[in-house]
Amino acid sequence: MKTTLLLFLSIFTLFGYNQTVFSESFDEAEDAITGSDAIGPVTWTTTCPGSIAVTDYFKVVSGVLEARDTNGPAATWTTGDIDVSSCDGFNIALVLSEISNMEECASCPGLTGTGCIDWVKLEYNLDAGGWTEVAGETCALTESPGELIPVGDIAGGGPITITSPCIDMGTDLQLRISYMCWAAAENWRFDDITVVCNDCVLPVDLVNYRAQQTSAGMKINWSTLTERSTTTFYSSDLMTG
Repeated sequence: MKTTLLLFLSIFTLFGYNQTVFSESFDEAEDAITGSDAIGPVTWTTTCPGSIAVTDYFKVVSGVLEARDTNGPAATWTTGDIDVSSCDGFNIALVLSEISNMEECASCPGLTGTGCIDWVKLEYNLDAGGWTEVAGETCALTESPGELIPVGDIAGGGPITITSPCIDMGTDLQLRISYMCWAAAENWRFDDITVVCNDCVLPVDLVNYRAQQTSAGMKINWSTLTERSTTTFYSSDLMTG
């Protein structure tokens, strides 16, 4: 008869699973280039330094944030600090659509086109650690910012929902969206940008685990690097033949 001793972790949920900590649906006034979300409120602003005509813009149009013929890659939407201290990990999501046809990036695998012309990039800055790009299609051209979501056309013009992978715990989060489009008929449209807690980070970072058979039974020693939202450790004996 063999005894297997299992160690379990009792987790006490302190934080809000699926709690939304940022939500922007762009219900600001028509033509707004600044605003704030419905929860914080956290302020945001747009810049569009590449616009060369009075008809080029990056502003609220009919309840969405719309970018028209913005030319160079410096055009951005940037938030202030979003409080994510209640999250054990979180996801960023946004709804993206387009008007007209966006050109694809010739250097991306499986894509065709003449260059890295029309793209969208989502980045986050967690606890002032620097901007990190949310991965998408990679283009190795001088004009390319790196990881892009998406490059070129969206099937049917969209809308599509883009959701980031799990992002680690932190306290203060900033978001930034950069993009390019180069024709008067081309518009990127952004809506329903959210940050939602999902408790996707494991609550314990286990760095050492050792089990030893003694005359009194099984002795287990372990150590953790960090523990989050936990109360107790306990064991259970499983008897197998």
